[in-house]
Amino acid sequence: MIEVVGGTTDQQEQELARYAVLTEPVGRDLQALVDLAAQACDVPSAAINIITRDQQHQIVATAGIAPSVCSRSDSMCAAVMAERDAVVARVNDFATTYNTYDVADLASYQKRMKPLLTPAYDKEFVRVTNAVFGALESKDQKSGDANVLAVAVDSIDKDSAIAIVAVDASITTSSDETAVQRRFRWKVTLSKSDGDWRVSQFDTVVPLDASTDPGSGGASPSPSASPLTTPAARNRPTSMSSG
Repeated sequence: MIEVVGGTTDQQEQELARYAVLTEPVGRDLQALVDLAAQACDVPSAAINIITRDQQHQIVATAGIAPSVCSRSDSMCAAVMAERDAVVARVNDFATTYNTYDVADLASYQKRMKPLLTPAYDKEFVRVTNAVFGALESKDQKSGDANVLAVAVDSIDKDSAIAIVAVDASITTSSDETAVQRRFRWKVTLSKSDGDWRVSQFDTVVPLDASTDPGSGGASPSPSASPLTTPAARNRPTSMSSG
């Protein structure tokens, strides 16, 4: 299961119940927060909306706006959440497909990636993989067992989004059939065109150096570089990793 930062619907409703924001009177701290938001943004009104499984609750707002409840389907917040879900799904598909390949079957790999990428990025992807897969063909490199651990939407508007994804994959070569586990952490940039989210760029999240915690007795694992990344051109698809 893909973990979306913010939790599942069940987890979110459990947290709402724990904080009792829908069953107890609103405290002065929340009222002060919404007043401050309106002042900071120089707007006449602001509100805090809570989205449940089937409703939107406007629990606190600036003067002149009364608290209200509407169905989730009528909520603008729900529309934004639906777009976030679409971005999460596209990033999951991208991370899984990108890390599932056989260098002996380039055409299939490019065909599977094409609908996930913007036309401009697809052209770059094809150019790079044509060169890289040829160089690695003798090693019979394969990547599989892609496992998306989590996806978080960092920012989103009507036609662009940025998400962070953590994905693990296993890489094998003809010289070493023992699968090498790789950990990838990427920032993925997406563009929306004709109602479809597509990846326009992705960058490796630069890891901190592995450090040893005296209390743990071991070193913390660092994410791997992208399988299409070289040290000289990190975050650009320029060469396949040999594992």
